[in-house]
Parts: sequence; structure tokens; C-alpha cells
Amino acid sequence: MSIISLSSTALDALSWLNAQGRRPGLPQGTEPGRAAAAETTATLSPEAVAASRNTARPEDLQKLVDEARADPAFGRQYLGQLAGVTTDGPLLDISHPPEIRLSSTGEIWTDEKQAQYSALSAHVMQQRRDLINAGLADGSAPDEVLQRVYAFNDALPRWYKDGMNWA
Repeated sequence: MSIISLSSTALDALSWLNAQGRRPGLPQGTEPGRAAAAETTATLSPEAVAASRNTARPEDLQKLVDEARADPAFGRQYLGQLAGVTTDGPLLDISHPPEIRLSSTGEIWTDEKQAQYSALSAHVMQQRRDLINAGLADGSAPDEVLQRVYAFNDALPRWYKDGMNWA
């Protein structure tokens, strides 16, 4: 995978993965209806780069980081649960059949969009698990690992974050 441009936040997470001997495998930039190739060039839009540089966290996410810092046992437990979270399907609004819409944007959800989402999702889940497991294995504080996970999520493509309802 070639990385053309990532924000400094994403690069911190990427550097950390590389230091752990892990190679990121996110097929960003896939086209709708086309499966991701084994080697994909990742390019983030200027909007995505700017958004990922925003270090302010929504209040609920910051509260989790603070709780993980105050209670490392809680932090490890939460990270263990987070490692098992699946994001293989987006949050959809099915209240107006036959149209199915993305809950976060109201955009009509198509088979092509589902294929694009699914192509990236398995890689995202594996990379998130790797990030969590490696961080816990190397003795990093749970709040630090959680911040890496948030930075990783922030660096994902906007269309994917909309699907998983990530702010």
C-alpha cells in the first residue's frame, strides 16, 4: 500500500503501527461497486486532512479517554470490547421503503455503495484490532491506545465515517 498523503494525526498512528512491525492495509480510494485491489494508493482529501488534524474530541469520546486514564482496568476492558466491534454494515434508515437511506446523511444507499463500504470494512476492523492488541501488548496506557484508535478512525474516508456514524 502506498501512502501519498495523510494528516499528522494519521501519520502518528501509522508510524506506531510500523514500529510494531505491522503494515497498514486499508484500501482507501476504492470506487463504488469495485472491490479493493491488494495494493491501493491512499489519498485523503484536503477536507479529511483538516478534519483529522482537529484534536478536539466530542464530549462523549473524550469522557471515555478520561475514564480510561483514571481507571486503566476499565480502559483495558473497553478496548477489549472495542476490538470486537464490527463495522461491516452502515447505520441505515429503512423507515421509508423501498428506499434505504444512510442514517447520518439521508443519502440513498445502493448496492454499489454497500460493495464499496464492505470492501473497506474488513480491513478497517482488522487494522483497529491490530492497533488495540499491539498497544495493549506493548504496555501502552489504555487511554493512549484509545487515542490511537480515535486518530485511526478520524483518518478514514468521510463516506466510510458517515456509514459508521463517526463524528
